Amino acid sequence: MKIIGITPMKAGYFGPQVVLPSTDLKNSLSNLKKGTKVGLEIMAITDKYVKFQNEMAQKDIKLLGGEYYSIIKNYCKELGLEVVPLLDEQNAIQELYEYGEYVKTQDFKKFMNYLDLFSNVKLRTMIENIKKNSPEVNIVSLAFANRFGLEKTFGKVETNFELSYPDSLEGLFDTKPILSKELLQNSKAMSDFLNLYFNKKLSEKTSDYVGVWSTMFDLNAIGYFELFTKEQKIYDLLGEAELSNFKINDSDISFTKNYSNLTSITAKGSINYKGMNQGDGLYEGIFSSPDCGGRFIFAKKLPEEYWCDENFIGAFKELNMQMANWRYDDNRMHELVSKFYESEIKNPSDNSDGLPF
Repeated sequence: MKIIGITPMKAGYFGPQVVLPSTDLKNSLSNLKKGTKVGLEIMAITDKYVKFQNEMAQKDIKLLGGEYYSIIKNYCKELGLEVVPLLDEQNAIQELYEYGEYVKTQDFKKFMNYLDLFSNVKLRTMIENIKKNSPEVNIVSLAFANRFGLEKTFGKVETNFELSYPDSLEGLFDTKPILSKELLQNSKAMSDFLNLYFNKKLSEKTSDYVGVWSTMFDLNAIGYFELFTKEQKIYDLLGEAELSNFKINDSDISFTKNYSNLTSITAKGSINYKGMNQGDGLYEGIFSSPDCGGRFIFAKKLPEEYWCDENFIGAFKELNMQMANWRYDDNRMHELVSKFYESEIKNPSDNSDGLPF
């Protein structure tokens, strides 16, 4: 099985810009045998959704990114390839609905509900559809290609990353394959962050200790970590780290951390932690390294107050993740989505031909 990661949009001076499928990608598709199954990050829609699309068109409302998949879908049909929609209508509409609720209210919990649908639920849906239909090639957005690279569901997966760059005003693009460890790490950080927000843990195993950290100038915690004494490991949202010199008693604690894989947002070199027991098994102290420093709280179990949204917002921003209005920022769009979600999506009809979403 082959996964091709693409960029249906790119950042532009005046906002997101549509990217056209590259010549290289089209050539790759043209080399496939007729009848080959090609999975696309689109949904198999119902007649009801066609009405929804028509209403969007009448009001001149557009969703970003759909043009790319529309071109690829039509090209696959011209070549006699079988298009396999990888998305689910109900989840996709609910994703848009939750995003609109966030835009309207600026409520972080609603944003996290949207992000869970956009990231985890969509990924699980695509995995299920790939396992069910066995497409030979799958074309998905770069973020999900990264996630597939981390998944063990399919065993060894051939993953190509296609970044497209404009070389003319007419919309011609050429390609540059890339496989970045940092992109993979950022994708894993997003998955871990959602797991932490909804389940209050990063790893599947039960850790010996947990902790939060912040800078000297920030009262709210902006980081979280889990410590395993037997494995000599520390896991946080930035990645895996080696644990050494761990010492703890009734009065104080100290240990050293070194990240296993360095990226642009991980500290280089040893990070030293030293703290004192503040009572009830809660340790507080400082950490320092040549290029960072701050405060940390450490315990077998963190008090509930450390799970507040303010801390998660700080952690989200620390990971350089953005809460940008990239899907849509239009009250008319949210009215359409809300109406459709409430009245139609709960009673889906038989799926028809796939259209871009």
